Parts: sequence; C-alpha cells; structure tokens
Amino acid sequence: RPLGDLFYQMGYNVLIPRAPHHGLADPLTEDLATLTAEELAAFGDEAADALQGLGDEKIVVGFSMGGVVASWLAQNRSDIDRVVLIAPALGLRVTPHPLTNMSANLYLALPNFFAWWNPLLGKNHPVKHGYPRFSSRALGQIMRLGAAVRYQAANYPPGAQDIVLITNEGDLAVNNTLAKKLAAQWQKQGATLSVYTFPLRRFLSHDFIDPEAIKERAKEIYPELAALIEQEKPND
Repeated sequence: RPLGDLFYQMGYNVLIPRAPHHGLADPLTEDLATLTAEELAAFGDEAADALQGLGDEKIVVGFSMGGVVASWLAQNRSDIDRVVLIAPALGLRVTPHPLTNMSANLYLALPNFFAWWNPLLGKNHPVKHGYPRFSSRALGQIMRLGAAVRYQAANYPPGAQDIVLITNEGDLAVNNTLAKKLAAQWQKQGATLSVYTFPLRRFLSHDFIDPEAIKERAKEIYPELAALIEQEKPND
C-alpha cells in the first residue's frame, strides 16, 4: 500500500487487486493450498481488464508470485503499455534452473505440505499482515504458470512491447537465472526490454517491497523502484 500511495501521489491511478486465496484473516489458513495456475492467469486478466478504464498509460507491476502473473500478462496481453516484473518466482534459488519443471511437477504430485518462511520463528513471523508459511502445492502451481509463459516465450513474441525486469543479487528465494533467460527470449522475439539488478552490496532480501520487511529502507528503495518502473535508471 505505501508503494501504491507513492504512485498515487505521483499522479497515477492505482489498483492493487487481491490475489486468489489471499488476504484472509487467518494467518495459518490452509486455503492457500487450493490455488491454481488457471486462477492466477484469470486473476491477471481481470486486473488488466480493470486497468483499461483507469488512465491512458497502463502499467502492470508484479512482485514474486505477482511477477509470474505479470509475466503472463506481458506474454498474452497487447493492451498494456508497460509490464514490470520484480523478483518473479519462476523457480527456486536452490533448484538448478534446468530442473525447475521437474521440481514443479513433484510439488504438484506429492501431498501438500506447509513450510515456514522462517523455521526459527515459525508462526511468530514478524510480518503480521502476511502468512508465516507457504504451501508446496501453491508453489507448484505458481511455477506451472511460469513454465507456461516460458514455453510461450520460446515460440511466440510477447504481447507487451515494453517490459522491465528487476532482480536482486541477494535474493535467496527465487531463481534469477530463469528470469533473465525469459527476458533474453523476449528480446530475441523483438520486445523492448530493460533489465536492472540490485547489486549484492545492497544486502536486500527477497521481499524488498514490504515496508515491514525493509523498514526505514523504504525511503531509499521506493524512489528507486519508482524510477525503474517509470524507466529512469536510479543511482547504484
């Protein structure tokens, strides 16, 4: 919300839609395990449809799971002026990128399990408005949508002609190699694409959007993200 407020103050109309099976009051809800790739794609398309009435310049920004949804829109929608992917969760950092599809299939085939984001803290995760754990089945579905986009990008040009990829060298959660390979494929297909990577020396975690995660660093990071989204390169 604070990042959305910043863009509103800059003169944009801002829509922050609620993702399927998210935004529930119970932090230990098991509803997350019912998420599907089809729901995520439909969610993205509905948000893109709503965006059409909000202004003349239409920009989609997605982070992590939302970055995968944004990649779907970049590939399949031609009515968006710019699509920005921030740390898209196309695959896991700990999984070599050639094995991503295999690991996704395992998550989908095995019974669902929940894993703590921070095993030491468990349900006492400090970000109270988020979930302290994630679903293996939901993770498989997110990666499944990412695999569909990667397949499309290898065979068809993207609908969006202006795409921005923002990654973070210090990210221990997502696989940056997959994201950069997708970007290279889009460039090969003729898209205008910009890539920016926050260097390791910035010591940023995966979630460098959430104000509770980055705390006072939001004053430093948000203007940089705004500049990148508007396509102005920030200072390193």
